[in-house]
Amino acid sequence: MSQHKPGDLIAIVRYAHVTGVAQNGDVTVKDVDDKSEFSIRGTPIVDSLKSAAISEKNENVTLTEAATLVSTSFNTPMTVCFEKQEGGERVLVGRLLSTEPLLGRSYFDDLEITDGHRLRQVDHRTIKWAIVNRVKYTVGKKKK
Repeated sequence: MSQHKPGDLIAIVRYAHVTGVAQNGDVTVKDVDDKSEFSIRGTPIVDSLKSAAISEKNENVTLTEAATLVSTSFNTPMTVCFEKQEGGERVLVGRLLSTEPLLGRSYFDDLEITDGHRLRQVDHRTIKWAIVNRVKYTVGKKKK
């Protein structure tokens, strides 16, 4: 029996991969941590879901702005493209766990890894772009 009662304030924070989308817009998902499957129903709830994949607009930002955004977006699924230490680009889909000072590194839980160690580092100085809260932020020259 639930200990909740009417009027209690609750929060629901789960990270899941979409496994299906119904014609009415409801989604079926699989939890990344416990692998349970469940459905999310109702337009207001589905429309309010945060996504690491959807970008409804694009913005050019400075490297400092991108680093600030990435390093302060806790409890938000995001996609970050950055230069790997060995060279080449890496696209990480995950959640922010902890961060160092602004142009240091952030530590992410890589949510696309299904088995084993998921902790990954993102060097703030090498960020190319990030999708956060339905906006794709691209590092480059800002328009004046």
